This record gives sequence, structure tokens and C-alpha cells, in this order.
Amino acid sequence: MNYDKPYRKRFSAEMKETSIKEAFSKFIHDFNIDYNPFEYEIQEVWTKITGNLIKQMTRKVYVSQQTLYICVSSPTLRQELMLIKTDVLGKINSHFAEKYQQFKDTNILKNIIIKS
Repeated sequence: MNYDKPYRKRFSAEMKETSIKEAFSKFIHDFNIDYNPFEYEIQEVWTKITGNLIKQMTRKVYVSQQTLYICVSSPTLRQELMLIKTDVLGKINSHFAEKYQQFKDTNILKNIIIKS
């Protein structure tokens, strides 16, 4: 038996050419995945702005819905970071505005939440 032909007929009408970007975006949307393609770069910029000492005291850094979440190991560090979070937010957003055309008029991050 030749199963190749009916299979091809059944799916050929449904399938269309799409780019990898479109397919990936559809996959992210269909499965309701919170994905930020710039998350890794945001983490790098966070480290560059705050330095290695804070990086060592940071347990977790992640992005969700335009909010940067920082989990630190010290309540004192949390308090210090709360005082400078608006400056850090501005520096991260300006980094992306300089580097990427799509962020010239909009911010990549809207808030920073620091947890201990």
C-alpha cells in the first residue's frame, strides 16, 4: 500500500509556506507562552549596569510582560536597588532605543520588581 499520496492530498490544502518567524510566533501565541526574545540581552544589560557584585548576589533575573523581575539574596541589597530602580529602568530602555529601531518610540520594559 502507498500511504504517501493520500497523506499528501490531505495536508497539501492546509499547508502553506510561512517563514520561521511566523511559525514561531504562531506557536508562541497558540500555546500562550510568555516569551521575550530580548530577555537574554536584558539580563546582560542588567549585569553591565549593576556590576559583578550585584550579579553574584542576584539569584534570578527574568522578564515577564514588560516587567523585569530581580530576585536577590539580601534584603539590604533589595532596599538599595529599590532606590535606583527608575535609573536602571531608564538605562535599559535607552540601551534598546539606541540599538534597535523598533524601541525608539516605545520602552522594552515598563517596570522592575525586586524580590528578596
